[in-house]
Amino acid sequence: MLAQGKGSRLYKKIVDELQLATDLSVNIQEFFDYGIFLIEFQLNDIQDFEPIKQIIAQEIAALIDDGWSELELQRAQKKVEAEFLGLFENTQLLASAIGESYLATGDEQFIVNYLVGEAKDQTNNIKNFLRRYIRPSVMHTGLLLPITQQEQKYFDVLQQKSDEMDNKILSAKQRNMVIEGGRFVEKVVPKNPPPFSYPQAKHAKLSNGLTVLHHHDATLPTIDLVLELKAKYYYEPESLQGLSACVSLLLVEGVKNMSGYELALQLESYGMSLQVEPGAISLSMLKDDLVKGLEFLTAILTQATFTEEAIAKIKEQMLTDLEVFWDDPSEFVYQLARENVYRHHPYSKNIMGTRESIERITREDIISWYTKMLVPGGARIAIVGDISQYDIPHLFEKALDSWRGTEPASLQFSVLQQLHDGNLVKYIQRDQVVLFFAGLSVSRMDADFDKLLLFEQIFSGGVLNSMSSRLFMIREETGLFYSIRGSLLMHADEQPGMIAIKTIVSQDRLAEAIERIKHVIDTAIDTVTQAEFDEAKNAVINSLVDHFSTHQQMGMAFLFQDRFNLPADYFAQRAGSLKAISLKDMVAAVKKYLRSDKLICIKVGRLKD
Repeated sequence: MLAQGKGSRLYKKIVDELQLATDLSVNIQEFFDYGIFLIEFQLNDIQDFEPIKQIIAQEIAALIDDGWSELELQRAQKKVEAEFLGLFENTQLLASAIGESYLATGDEQFIVNYLVGEAKDQTNNIKNFLRRYIRPSVMHTGLLLPITQQEQKYFDVLQQKSDEMDNKILSAKQRNMVIEGGRFVEKVVPKNPPPFSYPQAKHAKLSNGLTVLHHHDATLPTIDLVLELKAKYYYEPESLQGLSACVSLLLVEGVKNMSGYELALQLESYGMSLQVEPGAISLSMLKDDLVKGLEFLTAILTQATFTEEAIAKIKEQMLTDLEVFWDDPSEFVYQLARENVYRHHPYSKNIMGTRESIERITREDIISWYTKMLVPGGARIAIVGDISQYDIPHLFEKALDSWRGTEPASLQFSVLQQLHDGNLVKYIQRDQVVLFFAGLSVSRMDADFDKLLLFEQIFSGGVLNSMSSRLFMIREETGLFYSIRGSLLMHADEQPGMIAIKTIVSQDRLAEAIERIKHVIDTAIDTVTQAEFDEAKNAVINSLVDHFSTHQQMGMAFLFQDRFNLPADYFAQRAGSLKAISLKDMVAAVKKYLRSDKLICIKVGRLKD
């Protein structure tokens, strides 16, 4: 009720009405003794910090003194119920929740009975909780501030002292012992997985051109809907990067007869979760609320208002988010990689836009994108869940009849050129260096995709995030890397994906780290044993069922099959296709793509060249 979601009190007042912050959320860190209740926000102006603190204190006091509306309570209860049911779609999260709740309560049925009945004297319980724990007198506040020009000189002196101390400590740390071998791991004998019947979706085509994929699954009393549009962010004009993201954010800022706050409140009062991003919309709901959910979806697709006030607010939020993005090397290094791997190609565009492009976006640009790109032509929607009570084709034909539009023209992609080794340095004031190797990979339907997928399991951990991967082992053996991970097929789609290897290292060991990574890039494929290859193959094959572990993942799998025109039994046949690949096949494919002289090296940190 206080700060979770757009329909909460603090978000409405601080972000929507007063626009003192671009985002606000609550984060509850639960521990066995005492938890931590965090209210986090991104300020527009440091001068607004004290007013925001006062508003938080006032809203807490208002909840204690005046209580809340029935709709507010219903919204909160539905959100908790929907989030709780999501546990049952993830066996790992569910096992953790069962274990933690049993240790905390001694009741092995706690999870089962969590939603049964209502707490006695709920109003007083909530108010007493607020009085005791969420009160200003026991709150701590923290601010992360930029360094001012006046302080920079003093900061540089401190940085120099810090570097000297780091060098003194780190230069003495030379690892010369090998990692101890496993004691118990060899005793674990994996069993063959039981047979799995891969679900298949039913198809329907609506009169407006939308493809509908639907599948009944009564595991939980929920329904997930995923809409995939043809036009993605890379369809944007070069000068208007960020346009699709801007439109996506504005879709929930108001529709005909409902403000953004009223829309959020209505959605959340049903326990619905709505996610809008460039090229896709997803909606989760309880099984009895599909008709209402389609009403909300239709309103978003056909009745968005795009007021000048909302546009100004969203553009300001985007500019703030962009500033935060370019202050995080671990995030923006991927954009630097895309700009170099996909040079002069649509995939090089920044989904967040640039300051210049965001400022250039007009209401006319927004409406044009909305009417020409957010259309049913070329789009597909997947619905998975407990849908037995619905005639899906008839229901969707009726609900989405007013949504019309011509299919956008397909992009003509330029041919991508293979890279040669090169260096790119980006300066930023940080102690560690983010090191990134990037190169061109293959498209999703390329004949070599599965061969690279198998080696990815060995090289970088793949589907299991394996700690026996080549990248993880050089971290363990050398102690050079704070973290290291990679992919040989990042974002592989109708166009080629990207080879991406990212690590964080200390500046004084940078040269050594680069050489170690290049060495493993160039030699790892030559050291793969048949046993390793067989293990990797089993790992990938056994992970195929993960595509169907949740309603949303099922929906994504059906959309993938339809997008690439794959047969209905694609996943059932995929294991056989993977088994047919030999070690020799994999080695030949990997040697075509994974070479250090075909990768650029990007370094982000306090570096001059």
